[in-house]
Amino acid sequence: MMLRRLELQAFGRFRDEVVEFAPGINLVSGPNESGKTTLVQALSAVLFGTPEASRLIPWESPDNCRAALVWEADGRQVRIERDFVTGRVEWSEATSGGDFQPVLSVAPKSGDAPEEQRAYLSRLQTLLGVNRKDLFQLQLCGDALEASVEQLSESLKAGFADPEASELAEVFRTLQDEYVTIDSANPWGLETQEPGALDVIAQQLQTLETEWFAVHESIRLCCRRDTGPLSEKPVAQPADSDQAGPATASEAVPVAVEEPVGEDAAADKTAAGHGAFVTDQASERAALEAELAKTGLPREIPHELPDLLNTCAELRQAMAEQKRALGARQEERRRCRIPGWKSSAWGLAGLWTAAGLWYRAQPGFKPIVAGALVAGALGAWQGWRYLQVRKTRRLFDGQITALEAAVGELQQQLTALNDRFEALGMTPSPVEMVRMQKNLLRHRQLLEQLQQCATAPAESPEETAPVTPSADGAEAPPMQQACTGAARPTAAAAPEDTSDFPADEGWQPGELDELLDTRSAIEAQGEILRAQEAQLKARSATLRVACDLLEKTLAECTGSDLETFAFILGQTLSGLTGGAIEQVRITPHFTVELPGPAGDWLPVDYFSSATGTLVKLALCLSFNQLCCEPVRLPLVLDEPLGNLDRKRRSQVVKFLEQCAAGQQVILLSHEDALRRRATRDGWHLVSLRTAGASVAASNEEKNDDDGQLSFL
Repeated sequence: MMLRRLELQAFGRFRDEVVEFAPGINLVSGPNESGKTTLVQALSAVLFGTPEASRLIPWESPDNCRAALVWEADGRQVRIERDFVTGRVEWSEATSGGDFQPVLSVAPKSGDAPEEQRAYLSRLQTLLGVNRKDLFQLQLCGDALEASVEQLSESLKAGFADPEASELAEVFRTLQDEYVTIDSANPWGLETQEPGALDVIAQQLQTLETEWFAVHESIRLCCRRDTGPLSEKPVAQPADSDQAGPATASEAVPVAVEEPVGEDAAADKTAAGHGAFVTDQASERAALEAELAKTGLPREIPHELPDLLNTCAELRQAMAEQKRALGARQEERRRCRIPGWKSSAWGLAGLWTAAGLWYRAQPGFKPIVAGALVAGALGAWQGWRYLQVRKTRRLFDGQITALEAAVGELQQQLTALNDRFEALGMTPSPVEMVRMQKNLLRHRQLLEQLQQCATAPAESPEETAPVTPSADGAEAPPMQQACTGAARPTAAAAPEDTSDFPADEGWQPGELDELLDTRSAIEAQGEILRAQEAQLKARSATLRVACDLLEKTLAECTGSDLETFAFILGQTLSGLTGGAIEQVRITPHFTVELPGPAGDWLPVDYFSSATGTLVKLALCLSFNQLCCEPVRLPLVLDEPLGNLDRKRRSQVVKFLEQCAAGQQVILLSHEDALRRRATRDGWHLVSLRTAGASVAASNEEKNDDDGQLSFL
């Protein structure tokens, strides 16, 4: 992908300017305030617009402010023109005759034609491989060297954010927030302003338990008041009773309290319990269906899908290993250099000088023979070294060719697997493949649970969990006694000591019934809270499992991307520094660290500002190399040499010349040294000194009384 032409019409300080670019290295040279930064800003402004369009429009021509870019790729030319007054974009493509034919006209920021806007962004994605302004500026490098390393790391973090991975991260944060609303004691250490739902329910249950025990104690005291004063009053016995002794009122109390429940009431109670059980089954089935949908797998898994996922994971792992091995071999091949001839030449000169001095002091054939023998030995040794280096380089070339062939074969196999996925009606991304592979076992378990729920008999809770009294007559728990009716005391269980109550104070009718109703209401409310607590605990457990899986998936995806980028960054920084810095470490927070003097890893701020400039330049170049395949966007560098010394400048320019072999490089600088080198090496030179911009600037200074102001 090459940028052929930049056309500016009433754009900032430029009135009517056309800047032509060529393949290889282009140098835009000009003094300060000549408009070099304005040219860089025009690239992204034409494609994506700019919020500062009003500052670009000159006062002398408020109705005319245009800029256009002409791109060329594979013999095809595309012209994109933007009118900054109306905001309309014209997309034109060159015909066989060389003229540009309009294809699309849209105002992307108007919002009136979303279909045209989507079509424009789709065409940008196809042409340049990117349809976002921030990613375009990062891949183009642009003015990234003016930012700090921290700002550039944040931009890289946003650039590495895969849309699918970003969606997963957003889902992960949403699940975390939902978990925190349920349980404030979260495993991620997130701070909460309010207690969780489980904490609120636990407090409510504690309050209900205190009220229940108070009401239960009141019921016990009422029963003691009833059995105490009336325990000596005789009660008439039935005529057919076998016992002739008088009965006391205490024996009649249990009969009055524990009368049998009617058939209608029992049926209503059984129907209510069965309905609650059926409702629980439906809720469980719905929860399983929702969890099954979150696995990302279809309900009916094709029999080929597990094998395809396993094969794809193995191929991707093998490709990553092959690429790492290929990079290592290429680095070793680069280090294997031909022995220098300067040291050998100096050695031979010294040798013949010594032989000459010896011959002058003692004429004869011995100095000549000795010098010839030593020179022959030195030449033989140098030739042997040269042959060994060539042999080693041929060996590395063979290994590199084999590794490249292996990577190509693995890529073909991955392409074949993608075709098989498309045959199954699926086009998953690598992140989705990893998630589906990890959720296969969970998918089978959920299907089995759904089948069990579908075939489970609708039994009543009372039949499955009956309450039975203990054999030794021990008292059951209070809440269980309340449900079974065993909490009502009998005369035998009542204490005999009634000295706390006066003998003439009896039980008021209706007081015991009110207390029993209050206890039943508390128990019903407690059962509701217990059911809510169980549902919330199940929901929190499900959220915890989902968060763990998402966190692991995101960590694996980010880790593999960081390893690849760190390797490319190390190679780029090694080329920029001449091998002085070859290793780089990038933390999960995208912090760049370099090896220190003691072998430990130190941040970039620890080193000099020149090293920081090289690191920023290496970050831009590496990101461009990583993300621009198969479309290689040009490298646009505004004042790339910065505060570098002469040696480092020469190394950087040499590395950029290597990059220009397969990619267009556009440098913008005011330095005369670069201008002289461009003239010497045959770079494409664009001078802003004689361009219309400088003429417009001089006219602007001369006509200051007319109030002609423009954007600088």
